[in-house]
Amino acid sequence: MNPYEEFYHKLRETLTDEEIAEAAMIPQVLSEEEQAAANEEFRRHRQAYLEQQTDQDRTQIKITQLRIRIRRYLEEKKYLPACSFGQMLQAYQKILGYSQKQLAEETVIHATKLNRLLHDRESPNLPFLFRLEAHSKGIIPATMWWQLTVRRQGHQIEQETELRKQEAEKVQVGW
Repeated sequence: MNPYEEFYHKLRETLTDEEIAEAAMIPQVLSEEEQAAANEEFRRHRQAYLEQQTDQDRTQIKITQLRIRIRRYLEEKKYLPACSFGQMLQAYQKILGYSQKQLAEETVIHATKLNRLLHDRESPNLPFLFRLEAHSKGIIPATMWWQLTVRRQGHQIEQETELRKQEAEKVQVGW
């Protein structure tokens, strides 16, 4: 007896044939005309759904997409300059359609400091990360923003071989 028959017999112990048939997803072969009609119906439903979305809904979706992009990058365990804290903050700013001044005002940070963060010339502090989390309505948590910063710092540590040697020469090992 093949595995499908075994599965069917187990289902028959608790369900009738009609109940099994209702619960089953049976693929249906459509003619080209039927497939075209089904595609057109799907397109109409999709278009109606998109027209019902508000600007706020679209912004929330884009911020969620950014969160997914950040999460996937962090799972890679590899540093990419194009995915730095500053680059992701710029992507967030672009999604919102904000100027630097507007984002600085809403996150209560000096515009010059925000500019330095956007261009990766400075690392963010915890209060700013908490404000970013609140500003994104919790979609992008402070820990994700922080992990972007740590990833860059780890990369810098790995690349600093000359400074590592200079500092090691200053140390006296007494044990």
